[in-house]
Amino acid sequence: MRTAIISDVHANVDALQTVLERIAAIGVDRVVCLGDIVGYNADPAACVDRVREACDTVIAGNHERMLLGRCRDGVARPVLAAIDWSREQLRAEQLAWLAELPEEAELEPGILLVHGSPRDPDEYIARPTVLRDNYRWLETHRPAVRLCCFGHTHRPLLAAPPRVQRRFGRCEEIELDPARLAFVNPGSVGQPRDGSPLASFAIHDAQRHTITFVRTPYPIVRAQQRVLAAGLHERFAQRLAQGR
Repeated sequence: MRTAIISDVHANVDALQTVLERIAAIGVDRVVCLGDIVGYNADPAACVDRVREACDTVIAGNHERMLLGRCRDGVARPVLAAIDWSREQLRAEQLAWLAELPEEAELEPGILLVHGSPRDPDEYIARPTVLRDNYRWLETHRPAVRLCCFGHTHRPLLAAPPRVQRRFGRCEEIELDPARLAFVNPGSVGQPRDGSPLASFAIHDAQRHTITFVRTPYPIVRAQQRVLAAGLHERFAQRLAQGR
């Protein structure tokens, strides 16, 4: 079973379309999305439709919850403005579909999908201490899990202690130990923050016990123009070219 893992699309339809075309060219058995389909960029409705069409399993991210009126405390004003604008672009049935998304999903036993972390959907697994604590939490509370896929940070990561890797080539395959727990962040489709503007996703091969991190260029200028034309904060357009 080959599974394409995408996350943090953030209403960037140019990046999403490019990534889905790349996934189709590679060939997989299924596609899963770790949340944050909306927010920041200019095409939430198109992205919701494409994710619904292309993905076999989808979970909610914090931007979906914000759009539905949850977890908005402490969020920067431009981010909330983009969320409120996004809600106005969505059809009623799209909003209803987003409201039904679960906060986590388990594929075949042993593969867990979350947005933030296994213990908190809004937690960022960005620091070594947080990664370590979540590793221990899963070993204690859900010992059957051997692969935890998460998003939220917009930065690709493989953590299979003692190995922790944050930098990858444009298409880098890494062998996993099926007997040991691994954490995988596929990076962000629509707003990478690891210093590279290339859209990011990953492919898990369950038979070969590998994870492949893939980066791909997409029409960034067109995506920036869409953001500005929609009247969203110019910083959202600028960061697409910066990868931050």
